[in-house]
Amino acid sequence: MRVEQYREIQEQLSGVVKDLETAGIKGLKLDELSLAELGKYFGDIKALADKAKGVSTALAKEYDFLRFTAVPDKMQEAGLEQAKIENVGRLQLDDDIRASIVGDSKEDAFQWLDDTGHGDLVQPGVHAGSLKALLRTMMKEGEEIPEELFNISAFTRAKLVRT
Repeated sequence: MRVEQYREIQEQLSGVVKDLETAGIKGLKLDELSLAELGKYFGDIKALADKAKGVSTALAKEYDFLRFTAVPDKMQEAGLEQAKIENVGRLQLDDDIRASIVGDSKEDAFQWLDDTGHGDLVQPGVHAGSLKALLRTMMKEGEEIPEELFNISAFTRAKLVRT
């Protein structure tokens, strides 16, 4: 599909949303509908909502591909950390990580966190966001992190900042 087709779809979806917001249930006189008509309308709205979920899922996949792969690759190819795109905003790259405790290493990981002065993260478990923030900071500072205790995968994500 071409980029222009996505723009057309965006305009169509905007129109559908506007129609639903302005006409939708407010524009219907539900009390004047028979049970059969109301049931059909109910079924139609459910089918439309289900299709919208499918569209949302497909768009989320495309969005993730763009922000984790296509845009970062293109920007890195061009040697750019950020770029201003007219009528869109500023694209920039953010480095981040995914982090978790390796399988059966929970107790050893908790002990390591305690031994390295980060035992306050353990309450009766470790909050994933707190662990990620700690490990990201440690990586930036060049500190050693035991690979046998933690799964860490670094990635670069493109971010769009509206200007």
